[in-house]
Amino acid sequence: MHSHDISEFMRLAPRIFLGSGRAHDAEAWMERVEKAFRAMNCKDDEEKVRYATYMLEDNALDWWEGIERENASKPELFKWQDFCNAFYSRYFPPSMRHNLVREFMKLKQDGRSVEEYETEFDRLAWFAPTLIVDKTTKMIWFKEELESYIQISLASVKSTIHDELVDKTKNVELVSRNNKDSEIRDQKMKSKDGSASRGQSSQGSMRFQPYERPHNSSGSCGSQWRQPSQGMQSKATSRHRPTSVVCGKFHRTDLCRHATGACLRCGEQGKKIGQCPMRSQSLGRYKGPRFLEPCQSLR
Repeated sequence: MHSHDISEFMRLAPRIFLGSGRAHDAEAWMERVEKAFRAMNCKDDEEKVRYATYMLEDNALDWWEGIERENASKPELFKWQDFCNAFYSRYFPPSMRHNLVREFMKLKQDGRSVEEYETEFDRLAWFAPTLIVDKTTKMIWFKEELESYIQISLASVKSTIHDELVDKTKNVELVSRNNKDSEIRDQKMKSKDGSASRGQSSQGSMRFQPYERPHNSSGSCGSQWRQPSQGMQSKATSRHRPTSVVCGKFHRTDLCRHATGACLRCGEQGKKIGQCPMRSQSLGRYKGPRFLEPCQSLR
């Protein structure tokens, strides 16, 4: 058998255990010690006890020295399983272990991912050896507390290896997650398409509304257009007025003066623009171009 030394264990071993703190700290320390033994391929009980007790200090070391005094008269060696039982009895009492067993019995996936559920399942199953007696019972406990949709998908799956069952469970979860992501993307695309079509319909209804000619209170068609308060509104309004069929231009009134024979300047009937007094007034204000008077003589 291959012999190990303390230096190899010290390189892999966990930190010093002082015997204080929570019960879960004692559990974590023991798990790291077991991990170091597996890495060393250390299977000898005497070596395991010697290496593990070397990492005890303060209260934990006092406890172990008391155990050695109590067993000094016994001829048989203190086996590794005996050390584990004594260690857990002192730092991880039966009441705490019983609570962890109850936690295991109540454990459900309950919204966790399969990986998170598997981690918690393995942690608590270690404290329930009377429930997890073999690989078959472990698979049954693991499968029965999965989400219902995963159990339905695994109903026809026949697995005899726990790791294989866990792998198939993760695949079912992955497919379900991808399907949900696709449904969410489809719903977002439909909502965007619906909003765009409603926006186009609204713009189209505003763009192609028929023109309605304004009327005054008496119902006559010769009413004046309402003058806009701003220049931009006036320009926008003029673009929507109908053009005259006689001159082809826009007018402030519904009647074209070319068609009625009225003066094109003042709008008075029976006059032409050449006879319009407004035209003569404007011409009176015009004094014409200025000319320089000729020089009387050149000197």
